[in-house]
Amino acid sequence: MVTAAAPEIPAALVDQLSDNYGVMVLPVGQESGEQWLTRLIKTREGISEEMLSKTRFVPMVSGKSEA
Repeated sequence: MVTAAAPEIPAALVDQLSDNYGVMVLPVGQESGEQWLTRLIKTREGISEEMLSKTRFVPMVSGKSEA
């Protein structure tokens, strides 16, 4: 589960999902607008997307984390 909202579903995160039934739940939407908790399921046939409920999360920020 991703715990920060992205304005769009990040391709870099989708690429990390397994092609053999990878699942990700994440908030999608603008910080000042509507956000939806969204479930993605990735299989060999493609990606399905389901909007589960309206939600509110902090925005996702870009950049490198300090380790």
